[in-house]
Amino acid sequence: MATTDLIFPADGVIGPRPGSHWYPGYKVFSALSLALRWAHELDGVGILWEPGALTVRCPEELVPSLSRLGGRRLDVGGRSLVLGAPVRQPLLASASLAADFVTAASSATKRCMTVDELLVHLRKDLDGAEIHIDRNAVKTMVSTRIVLGYRVELHGLTDEQSITVQEHGLGGRRRMGAGVFFPCPQRRSR
Repeated sequence: MATTDLIFPADGVIGPRPGSHWYPGYKVFSALSLALRWAHELDGVGILWEPGALTVRCPEELVPSLSRLGGRRLDVGGRSLVLGAPVRQPLLASASLAADFVTAASSATKRCMTVDELLVHLRKDLDGAEIHIDRNAVKTMVSTRIVLGYRVELHGLTDEQSITVQEHGLGGRRRMGAGVFFPCPQRRSR
């Protein structure tokens, strides 16, 4: 199953940018779920909010349905976000990937993993890759709970590892923007 990015130009200010103290991923996902009632049930979909753009990573077969978000106004936590017509971009292999917000829950405690626990967790799936985790936690509200995540960079990936990580993400809450990786050199400047 091929995966692609739909990049929607977005007009509106909905909250802090990824990498800041707070990440609005849950609110964006809630708005998408209200706009497309069936979106809440989707597997294999990841989102990334950056000022001026909303990227939805999805399986190819969902592109026609998700493209209907173009031209829609979303209510994101009481703020308006207007999406333009999406541009389709295929996933490209890259030896270095980064995600601004990665989180995983410990199976033993059901709480967000610490940096060290997350590092051990990620190493299981990425044999031979170099993993860097920013120890400054990023927070997001998920319903009534605060969830901690971390900026993660991966280096020395094989082409197969790179595409797999981009298609499936790492950690949990991908539909809310967590664990969605992009090639490092192609990221927008911060």
